[in-house]
Amino acid sequence: MAEKKMANKQLVDAYFQSNSFKQSTEAEYKKHFKFLIDKIDFNAEEEKLINYFENVKNPNTRSNKIFPILQLRKFHSLPYEKLEQYRTELKNEIRIHRLKKLKEDKGKLMPYTELLNELDKLHGIPFIVNYMWIFHALRNADLNAIVKHNEPTDDDNVIVYDPNAEKDNKQVLFYIRNYKTADTYGEKKIVVDNNRFYNELTSLNRKDGEPLFMVKYGERATAGSANTYMNKMAIGGLNETKITKIVLKHWIDCKNFGMIGKMSQDRGTGLATLYSSYNLYDKEIKHDAIKKDLNIRFK
Repeated sequence: MAEKKMANKQLVDAYFQSNSFKQSTEAEYKKHFKFLIDKIDFNAEEEKLINYFENVKNPNTRSNKIFPILQLRKFHSLPYEKLEQYRTELKNEIRIHRLKKLKEDKGKLMPYTELLNELDKLHGIPFIVNYMWIFHALRNADLNAIVKHNEPTDDDNVIVYDPNAEKDNKQVLFYIRNYKTADTYGEKKIVVDNNRFYNELTSLNRKDGEPLFMVKYGERATAGSANTYMNKMAIGGLNETKITKIVLKHWIDCKNFGMIGKMSQDRGTGLATLYSSYNLYDKEIKHDAIKKDLNIRFK
């Protein structure tokens, strides 16, 4: 077991030393490698790897875990074709699994109005997190940010506000640089023009440069810790994915395709992905109709 783990570690170390990744991609790959490093031999025959992954119940999780192993084997010139073909064949199983999950969620998730009522009861960071999920469809990782009192000067995710702002200028700016689809959408700048949100943020008394999620000695929470904190803060025991589903259903019901377009832009997720992965209805949303209502460019 120890020898297998060491051999795996050598393969992984050489892979990262010879390649550069954006921060979010590297963190995602390392997470999967860490989970798998003492469970499988990264240099094993492809059939053995496929047999292992067959036991992962969720096909989407299965596909996500296979992908970094594929990239690792390609880099080291190890056989990968069978594993790649297996992952390709998972697409239909993933689609069926998503449809089933969406049908289950449709009957269990709270209405949009109840979501807003529960939001109004919150204060501090729980209010900030749930507000950004509901009105801007952000991912958890987007919110693990540094708080600044002036314009940001680095490449991190930053929340900017003036603690001494005039009554009619209480804006909060989110600069989101490190996120899952940053290579496609680039930096996101989100303006929150809401007095309640501003007041909840200022009530935290964060000094310039301090993190939103702060652990002892003022240190910033790790990505994993911040994710855990946020999930515990979610309204009704939900999470950002389920809240996004509730909000998307509401805007579909209202036929407010402009707000759906805003969700897509704020989250950094294509409309096709929103409709396939977060749509609680069992029907396809016709993009041609949406294009007429939205003054944005579709890719």
